[in-house]
Amino acid sequence: MAQKDDLAMIRAISPEHAHAILIYLCDNSRILKKARAYVPRLAIQAPGAVDARKRKAALPLAICVQCGDCFVEGEDRLLLDCCYHSGELEVDWDGDFWADHDENCHGPIDTEENREDYPEGFFWTCCDKPGDTLGCRKGKHQADRTKSKKGSFLDEFSYAEKDSSDEEADECHKVVPAAVSRHLAPTKKTSDASSSGKQIFGGASTSVENSPPVHGSTTDAPTKLRVGSSLQKPVILE
Repeated sequence: MAQKDDLAMIRAISPEHAHAILIYLCDNSRILKKARAYVPRLAIQAPGAVDARKRKAALPLAICVQCGDCFVEGEDRLLLDCCYHSGELEVDWDGDFWADHDENCHGPIDTEENREDYPEGFFWTCCDKPGDTLGCRKGKHQADRTKSKKGSFLDEFSYAEKDSSDEEADECHKVVPAAVSRHLAPTKKTSDASSSGKQIFGGASTSVENSPPVHGSTTDAPTKLRVGSSLQKPVILE
């Protein structure tokens, strides 16, 4: 929530204030390098190329926080032109890139600076590709860092794992419909019971005897049922 509030405050500042802050931050050589790289990419139209009314109506330019490309924020795009990685950059310890790097002399390897300067010495956890390869996912550009899907691989994996376990649980609790169960082959237990003239009711073995129909009845249903010892009273079928 704090990051979202901070971004909202930055978005609300005037262009003059933003310019002053950028100039100050460019004392850092890394920020200066990034700023210089984006100047020509954002200069889509030279000043004065369009009149003031068109400039006012133009949609603001933005830099995608997922892939780093420039785009027009608010423009309705049908194509998924953002290629990004949903994983994280991890050190490629098995490769040869860091073979001559002595951390005692050259400093630690696992740093954000090395990820930016030497991406080929890292790999993406989402696709196991080197850090300097094009994104393995496609989507829409995103200017809001709080809505970025970059680095969301672990969350996606946990959701997929949960969905998979839910599906397995559903499979275990499925009930075969009666219309289908009628066409299934009988089990050995029920087949044996049917062939011997016995049926299984709640674990009790019963034997059915046919007798003439009860007076006044037009059906041929059995009228007497001899029940095993597990039931206390005989049942008369009418």
